[in-house]
Amino acid sequence: MAKVKAVSTAAATSTAAAGVLGVTTSTVGATTVKARTDFRDSLQALLQGVEAVIPDGSTIPGPSGGFAKAALVTQLEQWLALYSAVDTQTLALKGARLGLTDAIPQAHLLYAAVKAALQGFYGPGNPQLTQFGFTPKKARAKASGQQLAARAVRSAGTREIRGTLGSAERKKAPKFTGVVTAAAAAPTASGAASTTTSA
Repeated sequence: MAKVKAVSTAAATSTAAAGVLGVTTSTVGATTVKARTDFRDSLQALLQGVEAVIPDGSTIPGPSGGFAKAALVTQLEQWLALYSAVDTQTLALKGARLGLTDAIPQAHLLYAAVKAALQGFYGPGNPQLTQFGFTPKKARAKASGQQLAARAVRSAGTREIRGTLGSAERKKAPKFTGVVTAAAAAPTASGAASTTTSA
């Protein structure tokens, strides 16, 4: 195949090397061109340059026999096709995520409704609820006679410490039987009422 030996060939070789290696700048003749920061854009620009500048059937001089135009174009197109495939899948993923975000609230409502219905049908403590992924509610264990006796002792001790009375004890407790005068019933400066007792 023919070799590209013109000045434009050297410029294309420099541009190709810059694109493949990801160099941010490349020199074309006496002009320094700032390459694109996105490597995908760099590959696209390299492909366009090779197709537009390098004659068909030509080879860019380089290591290992150089770069044949046809093979270089095919390789660049394959890599760019991978970028396009990622774009397509990314858009599909975004759409799926939006659909899931919209569906989650309705899914929670349905889940809660079905759970309540199954608990009402089987009973909240029925082991069959595990077949639906629900944890049955544990029944409250009945206290033994010894535990009930211990509770009674603790309750009585607490009332004694606090000085509280039960309903039966409050009925037996003495009540105030004195006479309250109208003047004594009026609030005093300190906010308390004074009382007098009958003889």
